[in-house]
Amino acid sequence: MRFGIAIDLLQEALFVALQLAVPILLVMLAVGVVVSLFQA
Repeated sequence: MRFGIAIDLLQEALFVALQLAVPILLVMLAVGVVVSLFQA
């Protein structure tokens, strides 16, 4: 396993993780706002 291949895999994994994490964070943020509005 060459070093360049490992870096390419890491970059791809980070890209996929970001694509998955951003919508999840947005949903969590929206839920938090809705909950705080209902509690106010």
